[in-house]
Amino acid sequence: MNKNTGLTTQQKNLIKEIDELMKLFNLDYNNAQFYKSETRTIKLRMIKDQIIRSEIIMRYLTIDEFLNDIIVNYFFGTKKTYIYLWKTKKFQIFNYWILESLGFFQKVNLVNSIKKIPSDISNNMDRCNKLRNGIVHNLFSENSRSLNKSKYRGKDIFSIDGMKLFEQDMKRTNSYFMRERRLFRMLTNI
Repeated sequence: MNKNTGLTTQQKNLIKEIDELMKLFNLDYNNAQFYKSETRTIKLRMIKDQIIRSEIIMRYLTIDEFLNDIIVNYFFGTKKTYIYLWKTKKFQIFNYWILESLGFFQKVNLVNSIKKIPSDISNNMDRCNKLRNGIVHNLFSENSRSLNKSKYRGKDIFSIDGMKLFEQDMKRTNSYFMRERRLFRMLTNI
């Protein structure tokens, strides 16, 4: 059975690109039997490590984008789309010289002054930020004091259990921000 059945041409092309990228970056774990036997385990561990690191970074970036969204909505309202706002000099200046210059915790503090973030969500964001800082500044996580020997709420972040716990927290965090975004838009469009 063809795994591409029912996919559009664009989707098939994206899968082809993903397969090529997996090969380009030596992440093609489906063909691990073709790796040299003496490096196979190391290579598979590196692939697992890279997948986990990329998920942590993407979750961090998602939270950062949610914070940006709240800040932009507060200062620019919700009646105009981002497509429209990006065409204005005022928004471009705000984005490039104010929003981009704020660090993660500055954004958190600004959002907290707009609307208090619940402590459980704030704690999730803080843990995600610490993980992100630990993994981007250390190739070997065990060298990071901030990662506390790669622990996330007591679990090894490079394990399935650790990532499941991280993923649960990030889903709750995303759900919170998605609800807040809808509520803010509804309240400001009245």
